[in-house]
Amino acid sequence: MKFFNIIISVLSTIFSIFIIYLILIFYNFSDFKQKENKFFQSLEISEFHKKYSLELHHTRGDDWGIIYNLLIENHNLKSEDLYKDSDKKVSSNYQILFNYIHKTKSKNTILFQGDSWFEQFNFYKKSRDKLKNYGLTNDTNIINGGISSFSPTLMKLQYKVLREDFNIKPNIVVSFIDQTDIGDELCRYKNNRIFKNNEVVAIRPAIHEFPIKWKLTELYFSKKNNFLKSVSLTNFKLELFFMKVKNKLYKYFDRNIKYCSYRDIQSYLINLEEENEEYFIKTVKDYVNFLENDKNIKKIILVSFPHKYHFEINNNENITYNINVSDILEKIEKDFEKLYHINFSKLLNITVSNIDDIWLENDISSHLKPDYHDHLITSEIVKKLKEIK
Repeated sequence: MKFFNIIISVLSTIFSIFIIYLILIFYNFSDFKQKENKFFQSLEISEFHKKYSLELHHTRGDDWGIIYNLLIENHNLKSEDLYKDSDKKVSSNYQILFNYIHKTKSKNTILFQGDSWFEQFNFYKKSRDKLKNYGLTNDTNIINGGISSFSPTLMKLQYKVLREDFNIKPNIVVSFIDQTDIGDELCRYKNNRIFKNNEVVAIRPAIHEFPIKWKLTELYFSKKNNFLKSVSLTNFKLELFFMKVKNKLYKYFDRNIKYCSYRDIQSYLINLEEENEEYFIKTVKDYVNFLENDKNIKKIILVSFPHKYHFEINNNENITYNINVSDILEKIEKDFEKLYHINFSKLLNITVSNIDDIWLENDISSHLKPDYHDHLITSEIVKKLKEIK
């Protein structure tokens, strides 16, 4: 009798699991159309994204409207502040890696690289128009490769991709080195480097990120009917659940696996150990040296800008940055012949009377409002381009 009860319990458990499994399938079936925003808009874009994310850790998303809406809803910008087409999905797969602000048949090309501060050229109307006008007036291609959280190591890898896969050969490279690049390099990318012949050839993506969207896109565009897609989706979700459990265990037992919060990245701007500063300097030097050795490049402009936590202004979070990436760049500026540094840590004291007014609302990352992005960053870059022309 005891054995019989055990059998009944086992069968009941299996049956219950099967019923739950069926419920999940039917839930996914009924909810399938609601998941479209979680897929890439085409398999081609998904494969493109996958290919370059495996090299560059991440790329842009395919729906710029997400950032457009964020700028309006979270940061209180107005639609007239933003470029009219920046609320759309990308029209070509390469736009998740770079885009043309102005395109001409001329060989003269300026490439912009950096993080979200330069990605904003795609959204801020006045800044974009000013760069486009420079390209038009000077018969020069203006290419924006700015991608959120891109720091020198990723920018070097990105430049290789643009040159080798897209035949982009700029005469001038303008690069934004953000304050958070220090933490990105040390916390996010250092332990994810992939080497070949002692050279970094890729930065592997975080294990919890893009594979989910790639798989969902693959399922969505398969030729199966929606019910079979729902079965596959349910199976994948179960795999994903167990993968997350496994990853948590990996993180617990392997301290080299680290998910960096923004607080972690900020910590390097509060206190930076000497060996960590040396490592960051090396990443910048490697990047600039790589550009200097490209015979096609005539000039390199690095741009740096302080964050609001470098100033004692309405700092309700009691955070003070003691480390300034501008000071680090000053140390290496004279080591390179083609290099110019636009140092806003110095320029702001001259050009801005109310430092508290320049930052986006509700933004811990200290991005600039559109007018200040235009008047300060874009104008100063255009001024420098005219000087070194």
